[in-house]
Amino acid sequence: MWARERNTKKEVKDLAGRLQRLMREILMAKDDQPPERTEDKQGTATSDVPATKRMVSVSVQTDAGLGEDDEDPGTVKYEDIQKVNSFGEFMGLERKNWKEKIFKNTTIIGGSLLKANREEDIAYLLEKGGEKENENKGNEGIRKAIEERYPDLQDIEGDVSVLAVSTKVEDKEGFVKVRERHIYKVATTGEGEDWFHRLSQVRDKMVSHKRGRLSLYPPISDGNGARTRKMLECLLQGTNIKGTIYVKGMPRDKHGGTPPGNVVKRNRDTEAILVERGGNSYADLLRRVKDSVSVSSVAARGIKTIREGRNGQMVIVIDKSDREGREELQKQLADAKINANRRGRTKVFVIKDVDGDTSKEEVLNAVLKDTGLEPEDCTGGELRPYFGGNRAMTLRVEASKAKKLIEIGKIRIGLNQCPVTERIQVIQCFNCWRFGHTKVECKESGEKSNLCRNCAGEGHKGEECDRRPKCLSCNEAGHRTGSGRCTEFRKALNKARLSSKRKKAS
Repeated sequence: MWARERNTKKEVKDLAGRLQRLMREILMAKDDQPPERTEDKQGTATSDVPATKRMVSVSVQTDAGLGEDDEDPGTVKYEDIQKVNSFGEFMGLERKNWKEKIFKNTTIIGGSLLKANREEDIAYLLEKGGEKENENKGNEGIRKAIEERYPDLQDIEGDVSVLAVSTKVEDKEGFVKVRERHIYKVATTGEGEDWFHRLSQVRDKMVSHKRGRLSLYPPISDGNGARTRKMLECLLQGTNIKGTIYVKGMPRDKHGGTPPGNVVKRNRDTEAILVERGGNSYADLLRRVKDSVSVSSVAARGIKTIREGRNGQMVIVIDKSDREGREELQKQLADAKINANRRGRTKVFVIKDVDGDTSKEEVLNAVLKDTGLEPEDCTGGELRPYFGGNRAMTLRVEASKAKKLIEIGKIRIGLNQCPVTERIQVIQCFNCWRFGHTKVECKESGEKSNLCRNCAGEGHKGEECDRRPKCLSCNEAGHRTGSGRCTEFRKALNKARLSSKRKKAS
């Protein structure tokens, strides 16, 4: 029934052709009969008119574009897709012209597979071997994130394995519904016949389980997802399944299978000021800020919202364009002895080999002079001891303006050429204190954020502790949490360094 509906126009055209032939046969049969005579309105006889001259022209009007495609052997048609049952048949079709209107079951959008609707099934890849074996780790981040979200996936094996996950959801009326999602774990080289065969296995499993929507990302060998989309379009013919292919690095809109263009990044019109809690509760800190900043003042004019951050600090979101309001707000918070730092998306740098006679202000002035940055674009830490009697300083620079600092690599400060290196950032969770994910993404049920960061004990803070140090990250004694001596930190740091090198090389 589905196939007949998809070929309605073709059937109408065939029917019209048969009707034309039938009419022609009827009229030709009358050629053997005497010619008919016609009369005008007054009854006067007129010339004889052969019956064959009264043939009716029957035609069917269809979409001009579709008619042209039907005549063009180089353009893919619906019936071509329906005939594909093997990779060899797909290969014969792949090189033809695929117009966007031929794609009825698949869509390509930009973004991460992790953003897919929770009611959609997802398929993720374990890519092994293939011509681009050294590049197959490009999708590792997605795989790890999915397996962290659904740990049971790590225990199942097979070319195409499936895990069914049920979630109870309460609607607005208070009724509890069970929502089921299937996650397909696909082992593949991601190339040619193997990828086609794995996709067909996923389709068969979805049909048998009566599933309706599938989201996946293409293998490394099919960066823009165009080939995967064509394969999936062929395989989903005759089913009720719709497929969405997520491609990293392209806008989140429908795409016709051509290589993605440049992504337009949205410039933020807000920035944030972080207010540290110190020894206060968030409620006490909020009260102090409200007492310090008058609602009618210039300082309050650019405030968008105030909220609690992930790590317990206060986040004040302000209008980026209101420079006067920002400066006044920081001044009023400083007068009230509230520790506040401006924060946007920043990159962290370390400036080394600063001589012992140079002040922090001189270092910042040298940075501004060589990079063309404004004072509000960067924040410097205090100078600290470094090798050979020299010192080093940590510098935070707004990410969008850090390119110049990366390019120059060195800054003349006094008589020294001081190297500038970007610090490798290691993501750490402040719930379980492990590395590689944030507190929001943490799956640990236990709450460790209130434990002492010096001894890992309860009931007090690290600033007050004089017990023997014990690390919450590696669970080893002899150093406190956050120390560079932590073995788990060193592993995470080495991993981040390797990742940074790969990005620079690519």
